[in-house]
Amino acid sequence: IGIKNLSYSSKDYPEGVAINSLLLTFNPKNVTVADLRGEYLKTNFSGSGSVDNLLGYYMSNQALSGTLSFVADQVDVNKFMGTTPTTTATPAAAPATEPFVVPNNLDVELKVTVGTLKYDNIVLTNVSGGMAIRNETVMLNDIAGKGFDGTLKMSGSYSTKVDKKNPDIAFSYSVQSVDIQKTFNSFETVQKMMPAAKYMSGKVNTNLTVNGKLGPDMSPVMNTLSGKGDLMLLGGLLSGFPVTEQLAEKLKLTQFRSITLKDMKLFFSFKDGRVTVDPYKMKLGNDIEAEIAGSHGFDQTLKYGANVVVPRALLGSAGNTMVNNLVSQAASKGIPITLGDKINFAVNITGTTMKPKVETDLKNVAGNA
Repeated sequence: IGIKNLSYSSKDYPEGVAINSLLLTFNPKNVTVADLRGEYLKTNFSGSGSVDNLLGYYMSNQALSGTLSFVADQVDVNKFMGTTPTTTATPAAAPATEPFVVPNNLDVELKVTVGTLKYDNIVLTNVSGGMAIRNETVMLNDIAGKGFDGTLKMSGSYSTKVDKKNPDIAFSYSVQSVDIQKTFNSFETVQKMMPAAKYMSGKVNTNLTVNGKLGPDMSPVMNTLSGKGDLMLLGGLLSGFPVTEQLAEKLKLTQFRSITLKDMKLFFSFKDGRVTVDPYKMKLGNDIEAEIAGSHGFDQTLKYGANVVVPRALLGSAGNTMVNNLVSQAASKGIPITLGDKINFAVNITGTTMKPKVETDLKNVAGNA
């Protein structure tokens, strides 16, 4: 069967589908698809491959299997899903009543190449990879593309086999040299998991695995997410962060107001709505050292502790007055302290990201803060 210049539209496809060419070759085993070229929702596509069991699929709803390759110049997923990109200035589109349900009668493998892919406000270029649809699950295999001034690679699955209302997801990501600000502003999940990124500039590498569920509007149900990852800050600046601003005020050290980040690696895990950060060390210049660990919630609550070592010579008169007051307080509790050239502070950070509560004490008297 050969098709040329076919145009089709209906109530379900008001924009119309154009098939410029298609050649189907039938034999008792399968159907070979060749010279497929067309246009849908301003996406120009081409493809080829083979489909098995077409008659069984059409006559008695048996599983349709096959292998296909598709090439598209641009794909706007928002148009395909009938959604509107969300922005800070306008409310999000009303959630769909049902998420996308993966058909139970498909066993198909796809190889896809897309020049430009848009989803919500995210734009990726040079996208390629594999996809399999079977067992009511969509599996993504090594999907790679360029975006946010870096490269992204992901694999994983989306399944409605167990739950049609809240699909199950399991993904792994490898992100290289992306811009922190562009990534933060594009992903609501990143905003909740990494609130400090709002105050960072520069580039980052990260590896992440995540499991959880999506809601009816196809967005993550945050408290169902669990996983782990690492974050490598290649270089940048942290400034204006309320936590470090208050820390600078408490310790009388302006160095905490603007912190240079370079080659600093963090390891973290998350579940039940909280991100736990393993202990990590950082230096401010050549003199101030800090070790930090703790957790923060998707609700922006903070539970962190830090050990900070500061040369006394950097404290100045206001800082030394603060230290002497802490020594006097310790002495009143019966804890004599002799200070050396370096002061060891214990810092306890609670409250929220926007309204942190920072408490400082000398490590000698702070217990396990």
